Amino acid sequence: MRGKASEVVETMTRRKVDLCCLQETRWKMDGIKIIDGKDSRYKFSWSGNDKGTSGVGLSDAEKDRLYQMLQSAVAKDPASEQLIIFGDWNGHIGAESTGFREVHGGQAIGQRNTKGERVLEFAFANELVVGNFWYKKKARHLVTYQSGTAATQIDLILFLRNFRRQVSNVKVIP
Repeated sequence: MRGKASEVVETMTRRKVDLCCLQETRWKMDGIKIIDGKDSRYKFSWSGNDKGTSGVGLSDAEKDRLYQMLQSAVAKDPASEQLIIFGDWNGHIGAESTGFREVHGGQAIGQRNTKGERVLEFAFANELVVGNFWYKKKARHLVTYQSGTAATQIDLILFLRNFRRQVSNVKVIP
């Protein structure tokens, strides 16, 4: 993210992204920063280390639809919480939703491995869905990891099952 924050904001604006999860931010320590784009404003929250290597972050539009939907849900039911888990899980979940239709939307590629099985079991046990497996996309847009001829999805976004009807799309940009 060093030196690229404005570029990220412009890309998020152009693609109409409400919430963006970032890896390898390379910003030191933890913090919150407002970054203005040409026609937009985003709030970045990040967690890093004292050396400024690795790190993860979350960015959202200051007045985004997602925030309004979450506020609306909380206002109706103060006990409710929305949970979104994202990251490079290194689990190959595979194209088949067999055994996990409640959490796997069937819009995926590759072969399931043991780690992928564990991710699906975790999602099922915690009433989550794998968000980026519910929306139809071109095969080349599904790939988040490629090595030689093997292509699969390892960057995943999980959220509570009851939140699914409020989400219109989920996309991972490798």
